[in-house]
Amino acid sequence: MTRARARENHRVSTDVVRRDRPTQCVERIIVARGMALAHALRCLRSVICCALCTLLLLCCAREKSVALIETAPPIAAPAAEPTSSTEPTSVANPTSAAQPTTIADTARPALNVQKWTIDGVTREALVAMPNASLVASTGSPVLFVFHGRGGTARQVRRSYDIEKLWPEAIVVYPQGLRTPGRIMDTAGKQTGWQVYADVVDNRDLKFFDAMLASMLADARADANRVYSTGHSNGGGFSYLLWSVRHDALAAVAPSASAVPADMLTKPLSAMHIGGRNDSVVKFALQEATINAARACNQCTIEGTSVGSHGTMYGSRVNAPLLLWITDGKHAFDKSCVPPMVEFLRAQLRDASKMPTLR
Repeated sequence: MTRARARENHRVSTDVVRRDRPTQCVERIIVARGMALAHALRCLRSVICCALCTLLLLCCAREKSVALIETAPPIAAPAAEPTSSTEPTSVANPTSAAQPTTIADTARPALNVQKWTIDGVTREALVAMPNASLVASTGSPVLFVFHGRGGTARQVRRSYDIEKLWPEAIVVYPQGLRTPGRIMDTAGKQTGWQVYADVVDNRDLKFFDAMLASMLADARADANRVYSTGHSNGGGFSYLLWSVRHDALAAVAPSASAVPADMLTKPLSAMHIGGRNDSVVKFALQEATINAARACNQCTIEGTSVGSHGTMYGSRVNAPLLLWITDGKHAFDKSCVPPMVEFLRAQLRDASKMPTLR
């Protein structure tokens, strides 16, 4: 009886174990999947945390850059111009102005900031003076370099870099005032120069006269070697100087500019720099100015090649014309500077002393 009951109990226990095995397998599967899901959730949480941290860093960086922009000082606009005086023209003696201020520049020779008062308006220019050992007994050549519309004296100096190639010259980089244009900037919000006579009270012509008088009287400039160049609007002013200050100049070298043909009536040695793809001062307009200059200077029909882009035209009245024409656009072409310096060096106001061109 006891053995029978034991066998029965063993059978019952075995049946229970057999019946529980499927349940245990299911439970194990559920536990395994739960652990996998928990691991996946932990990974997802880590990814989300990384993404949030990255986003937070980007936001902080953006706020910092915006703060830097907002706290940076704005670029100062040129001071508003005083209304032109109706009183008779008076040019203050340049020597009575404040003493020149030297500007340190490690890349180039030191400059002097010189000031003049024209009809009550303070005008200024950067002036580079040659070393005393380079000044000839007759004085130094003086070259005026006029910036384009919206430009500055310092900017045009960086573009031309004349002193490096012409260390014996006095180089003057004048600063223009806000000046209305006839086609561009008619409201006169940008700096520039008059390109026609008898406008804006001829303030820029008066400024040129005062600067030249100062260079001749105080800087030992040679009156027979006075030159003018400039780009775009500054080139237009150089052409105006040819027209109305012809007797004071030995030569001009305008760049990317054009003027009416009837402005050029007296022969003067000149160099014109232009780009065939200029979209600001169309090359067709520049060609018309070039043709007027050739006619005024009584140039030869055939020219002689000079350098990579130059053509030199002789003159029956000792007023040669050098053209430096590239496929460029309106931007200033620095390749013109070496031939420009060589050309200007060879020009004298007194034609009887004109040296033979190299």
